[in-house]
Amino acid sequence: MVTILTLTTFVAVLLFCVTLLRIVWDPKMRIQARIKEIIGHGDDIDDAENALPLYDRIVLPAFKAVTSLYEKYTPGSKISNLTERLETAGLIADFSPEKWIFRQVLVSIVGVLLLFFFLIMGEEPSFFRFLLLVIVWLLGVKVFFDVTISSKTKKRQSEILKALPYSLDLLTLCVEAGLSFSESVIMVVENVSGPLRDEFSQALKEMKMGIPRKDAMMSMAKRCKVKELSNLFMAIIQAETLGVSLARIMKIESGMLRDQLREAFRERAMRVPVKMLFPLIFFIFPTIFVILLGPAAIRILEVFG
Repeated sequence: MVTILTLTTFVAVLLFCVTLLRIVWDPKMRIQARIKEIIGHGDDIDDAENALPLYDRIVLPAFKAVTSLYEKYTPGSKISNLTERLETAGLIADFSPEKWIFRQVLVSIVGVLLLFFFLIMGEEPSFFRFLLLVIVWLLGVKVFFDVTISSKTKKRQSEILKALPYSLDLLTLCVEAGLSFSESVIMVVENVSGPLRDEFSQALKEMKMGIPRKDAMMSMAKRCKVKELSNLFMAIIQAETLGVSLARIMKIESGMLRDQLREAFRERAMRVPVKMLFPLIFFIFPTIFVILLGPAAIRILEVFG
């Protein structure tokens, strides 16, 4: 009985979705058919559409439909927030916000279908259990994608912070040698690898497009969200405003940056004993107790029967 109820619910939901899509897409299909009749090349267009690969005929229209719905019903602040998070994580080159949402929707649909299939194959299917599994799955997908962005962001910020002292030393050396700041950035782009190089390259492209250097640097700091990099750019902008020597400011910032990194490494080293406490208590100490007290416990049991 429960199986029949679950199947009936699934068929009803499927028919409702198909009917809704037909209501939404039927006017557009009629307009396209009318346009084909007016042009007079309907058969040629159909043949050309059938000759397209599967991705262009199925996946791309589905992506456009999901994208249009996402842009229609999602506030602009949320889209801009997602775009900013993808930029900070370094994923904006591969995934636009629309592609990221389409990926989430696709994984969610596939997961729900798999859950429904395994539930039907079970011995005692239940609609409420299926609904609970769907909710847990959707929350899991949301958490997984959020954790992916957060982990990518932390890894990228760590790489930027690790490459920043060498890049700052190279910038200082080039400025002291008589090069301008833009030429010094070019030297950094040519000699440094990793996310920091990509960010400097993007800032250099913005400066070549006519964007003021101040705005390009602040945009780079906003994308990276690394406190040390933001402090460096603020010091450079203030030095240019007050007419202070740029090389001197950069040398001072380089020393301060190394001191900050040294203190950060000391803090991490001081956290190690605390982090080692739990593995010692739960994994190492029980093993030592078994090795040391095990033979004595066996001997006591033998003596006292």
